Amino acid sequence: MSDLPSKQSDFLAFCTAHAGLWGSSAALIGVLPGSALAFKNHSDAAKLTLDAAEAAKVAAKAATNNNDTAMKIARSEAADIIKTIRAFAQATNNPNVYSLAGIAPPTAPSPTPAPSKPEMLGIALQPSGALTLSWRATNRRGGIVTYAIGRKLPGDASFTILANTGGNAGANGRPTGRRGLRKWTDSTLPVNSGGVQYIITGMRGNISGESSEILTVTFGAGRGGGMAVASSTTMASAPGVGSGGIKMAA
Repeated sequence: MSDLPSKQSDFLAFCTAHAGLWGSSAALIGVLPGSALAFKNHSDAAKLTLDAAEAAKVAAKAATNNNDTAMKIARSEAADIIKTIRAFAQATNNPNVYSLAGIAPPTAPSPTPAPSKPEMLGIALQPSGALTLSWRATNRRGGIVTYAIGRKLPGDASFTILANTGGNAGANGRPTGRRGLRKWTDSTLPVNSGGVQYIITGMRGNISGESSEILTVTFGAGRGGGMAVASSTTMASAPGVGSGGIKMAA
């Protein structure tokens, strides 16, 4: 069987070359004349079926291309008409247009979700004396989320909003490059403040999320006489900006 080519076109070429040879030399090569004739007839039939199959493939490819083109044109025209119908329904303020046209009215937009609660608050003391806040927050898509930074100094009765920031850059202004990590630097901390508290609330437009825990920062002398900071978090009594004694900075 290894003498027979595997490719159909090569095999048919083999059949054409050997059909006549085997027929004329049947008695000399031990082949019955009827077998040689049957082989020739079946080889000729296989050639015809292969030609038909190849022609069908070409026709199928052309038919598929024609179908794709027709479908693309029809889809584009249908989309244009639906766009026209929707514009007409809105212009006439007539919702019955949708039922008359047999299309669904536009769905009401889903409510914008509130931002997630800022978590894993941290602090870093800069050489300048400024404090860099860090936190993590991952929000669903839908509107820009900013973060209201509230600060409370010793003696203050309430938190004061210092900034409403995207919180996506470190102290050097470059993106942090870490998923969900936000940073903001407080460079207006008064000298000898003794301590400070921060609270962070995510804002999406006028929608505020749950406030973070309150981050309390205390200062003291470190080893070798340098400045050291310590921080801790406590539950915030206020669920969001605008309540619980939070006010905007003057």
